[in-house]
Amino acid sequence: MKELVETLAAWRAENAVVGRAVVVRTFGSAPRPEGAVLLATADGRLAGSVSGGCVEGAAFEEIERARASGRARVIRYGISDEEAWNVGLACGGTIDVLAEPLVRPEAEAAARATAGLEPGPGGGRAVITPLPADAPGAAFGPHETGAGEPPGPVVVAWEDGHLDGSLGDPALDAELGRLAGEALVRGTSRTVELAGRSWFIEAYPLRPRLVVVGAVQVAIPLVAVARTLGYETVVVDGRPAFATRERFPDVDRLVLGWADEVADEIGLGPADAVAVLSHDVKFDEPAIVTAIERGCRYVGAVGSRRTQEDRRARLRAAGMTDGGLARLRGPIGLDLGGRAPAETALAIMAEVVAARYGASGRPMRDVAAERSAGALEAAAAARGDAPAATPGAAAATAATAATAATPGAPGHRGRGPMIEARRAGAVILAAGAASRFGSQKLLAPLGGRPLLEHVLQTVAGFGFGETIVVVGRDAAPLEAGISWGGERRVLNPTPEAGLSSSLRVGLGALGSGSEAALILLGDQPLVRPDVIRPLLEAFDRAGPPVVVPRYAEGGGRNPVLVGRAAWPLAAEATGDRGLGPLLASHPTLVREVPVGGANPDVDTPADLADLRRSGPIPAR
Repeated sequence: MKELVETLAAWRAENAVVGRAVVVRTFGSAPRPEGAVLLATADGRLAGSVSGGCVEGAAFEEIERARASGRARVIRYGISDEEAWNVGLACGGTIDVLAEPLVRPEAEAAARATAGLEPGPGGGRAVITPLPADAPGAAFGPHETGAGEPPGPVVVAWEDGHLDGSLGDPALDAELGRLAGEALVRGTSRTVELAGRSWFIEAYPLRPRLVVVGAVQVAIPLVAVARTLGYETVVVDGRPAFATRERFPDVDRLVLGWADEVADEIGLGPADAVAVLSHDVKFDEPAIVTAIERGCRYVGAVGSRRTQEDRRARLRAAGMTDGGLARLRGPIGLDLGGRAPAETALAIMAEVVAARYGASGRPMRDVAAERSAGALEAAAAARGDAPAATPGAAAATAATAATAATPGAPGHRGRGPMIEARRAGAVILAAGAASRFGSQKLLAPLGGRPLLEHVLQTVAGFGFGETIVVVGRDAAPLEAGISWGGERRVLNPTPEAGLSSSLRVGLGALGSGSEAALILLGDQPLVRPDVIRPLLEAFDRAGPPVVVPRYAEGGGRNPVLVGRAAWPLAAEATGDRGLGPLLASHPTLVREVPVGGANPDVDTPADLADLRRSGPIPAR
């Protein structure tokens, strides 16, 4: 929307009537992200895009329909929707588009203010729009477009945390503010499920900012690259001979001093990326400590591996926690192979951008090929087909697997998880009707806390990239009775279809940054970290895409870690057993990991009574 404000202003000067369409949800390889906007005047002029050309004509017609009826509605265009084929979206993506009769004044004001074109209250903000009640839900699949409804009032969430507008419930307002804050930090729009309906959070953050500590040679091209990418740039250095306008003519702000001394002056905070380049202990480490303490979204520092080890030892001795140290990126940047200052600057900025969007930093060729081939192979395996192999492919795969499995071999990943939790998402299924329990099972107390909170606490300790909790239509008591953290709740509109329907909703809600999904059941409160950790450690992109525990005391095989390549299996799952029957039929897709104990679920009050009698609940 920001890129369209000048066009919109010109049309306003002509007294043109302007409506808009905006992408509110995407699935798969959608051509445009959430928040992409198409503007249309009553006389037929267009600006912007919601699909790169595929559905612009159809979106224009929807804006005209909205203008005539005074009603907003959401249309799903996708490969499984026959209407989408008619308008040309056959590129593998699915998008939900909100068509509105007019441009919301709050969205227009936010776009102008954060683009620096409007006086008045500054700061980033999110415009939160209630979607029509008949809008498509978070579950992937075809959706028949409804009649829509007149546009409802929006809520504006400001960067400092306060809201203009309310949902009428302080707890819901707090949750909406938290979700909007996350969207502003990431700089991306999204649709969330809250209070029984969908809300589109349209993020208008201020320009992302890069703070460079140390006016060294690499900092000069780094500032240039950052500015090209739209970042505001700040260079901080306590040495007057280095921090000069002659060396940094285009930097937005040049500050004489060191980061720990001027942090308040420059307003260092969570939205900032910090690159520490000074390469001097007495300057580097106070800057690192300050940036981590203030929650900066990216903190990287130069130095060899040995330098990093020594630095981390000193920081740990000075009181920095393991969690804080885990947020420090060093050596800084992605491995691009270049050594010239401009090449180093590019490597640093590439990592900053990847961190901002939660991306892997791997080559898109490899990511796309891996996902495409993996999805086809998993779907074929689920059908019982035998996919044809290219000559030598089986031998190459076997050699790769053998190398990866051999400790000390060049391809061996070494100790530690084969997939970091932050590269995966957690999906907690909590939408069941609990018919055998007779009441709100997940709120039943165990060890002084509701059952579901035990699962949430265990998952929170791993730092997953995102955590999705799938809830049912009767989620209001759950919303009120649980002490929520950073989890995102999504609604399964048809929980009576069984566990498999919640599985599809949960996987569909995960973002593109999640390479795997840990599927957990909300009624298994004793799920343990020492079960989840081995699943992450056993995951191998070159091996079976599904990892399950095998308990010493028998029982089920939950939780399950499912690589993205196997997510298409969810489309074929039916009933209340989720992936269980499919995995049992295709054991080559599954890797089992031996673990101790058991992981009981709570189906009946008797099950809960057994857990209470079994002894104290283990500390998490």
